Amino acid sequence: MVKKNNKVSGITVFYLLVACGFAFCFILAICHSINKATNEQQIVATVTDKIVTYSPFRHRSRYLIVAQDESDETYVIEIPNKLLKLGDDAIEICSQIKNDTKYQFTVKGSRVRALSWYPNLYGLEEINE
Repeated sequence: MVKKNNKVSGITVFYLLVACGFAFCFILAICHSINKATNEQQIVATVTDKIVTYSPFRHRSRYLIVAQDESDETYVIEIPNKLLKLGDDAIEICSQIKNDTKYQFTVKGSRVRALSWYPNLYGLEEINE
């Protein structure tokens, strides 16, 4: 009777973990793109604050708008940087937005707290009362 060796080598486990890591990163990138292109909505709210965060690890800044609608619901909206710089840069848009001013925001995407994703700003119009 011949006994088979059913042990899995350490290198096989390593390759399996690396393959799972690549698959996870690929799926996460696809989900992020889908999230930022779906769920379009119009929000009418008053800007209460603007936040600029800088991540030295990622070498990029995030521009966030905090707004509150008439029913006291608070929204946090991210101003995305354009990849090809064909439109206005996020810092230019952020500097044009005034606190305590009412705007109609066109946003896409949903808030995913675990991944620190915010809805992205795609349109902005000041509302004069």
